[in-house]
Amino acid sequence: MKNTKTIALLLIVAILIGIRAVKTFIIDNHSIVNPPKNTPKIATPTTSQTETPTAEIKITPSKQNIQNINITIPPIATSTKTTASIEIKTPPTNPITQIIKKITGNSCANNPNPIFTHHLTDTSKIINIVIPPNFVGTELKTHSYIETDHTKVPLYAPTDMTLVTGAYYVQGPYRLDFQVSCEVTLRLMHITDPIQTIKDVFLSEPASDSRDQQIKNKVDFKAGDLIGYTTGTNVAGNWDFGLYNSATKNKYADDSKLNWSTIHTTAVCPYDYFAPELKTVYTSRYNLRVNDGAKPDGESFCK
Repeated sequence: MKNTKTIALLLIVAILIGIRAVKTFIIDNHSIVNPPKNTPKIATPTTSQTETPTAEIKITPSKQNIQNINITIPPIATSTKTTASIEIKTPPTNPITQIIKKITGNSCANNPNPIFTHHLTDTSKIINIVIPPNFVGTELKTHSYIETDHTKVPLYAPTDMTLVTGAYYVQGPYRLDFQVSCEVTLRLMHITDPIQTIKDVFLSEPASDSRDQQIKNKVDFKAGDLIGYTTGTNVAGNWDFGLYNSATKNKYADDSKLNWSTIHTTAVCPYDYFAPELKTVYTSRYNLRVNDGAKPDGESFCK
């Protein structure tokens, strides 16, 4: 009997708890479906838009019945672009050509292909010809070396030409630059004993370096005329013979490290300008022995 009363009491408590839970559920769902009228609304953010300035146009009649139009345009922001500055360097003009033009007043004859009709020296004395180009240490040399081993040899004009500049200096002693044509310049270096006419146009005392010197007057030579004598350098006993043609460009013209000098870029094989019967004498002397001081730089100008 006692157990029956206990079970009945527990059932009543469970029913009361269930009724309360159902009531709470109904109230909560009613609040979600029908929110109170005074519930604050949450503002939805809007995208801010910037209006593009527009031009204001005012039209007023003039006395001549012509419309004057005043247009006011609001300031518009502009962007500033930075443009890179590009410096273009061009190879300098051949200093020999500049001096030639200054001295001769551009009176030279155009001839990019002169023919040398006389030998430059007594060819029987030539032991070896080092053909260009070569590096001597770190310096590019685009002239040839004629090795006569300290023998005193004569020098002749291979064609009509004019002495226009050069240098008389301690280590030379003479460097002689001749104008053959407007395009072609012939250079001889390490000439020990030029004729007196040449000596007279240079300084009375040798300079300390080989920079160009302005001679007192130009000296004309005909093909075959004697220029002087040389025994070559004190150490090697050789001398330099170079030719430069401004109408041509060699392999150094596109070399950014070496094209700063037209002595580099316009150098040609000087022996190619001799008449065929003379040229063969020189080609037979090409590289007969090794010159330890001159290192060939790729393919030679001389074939």
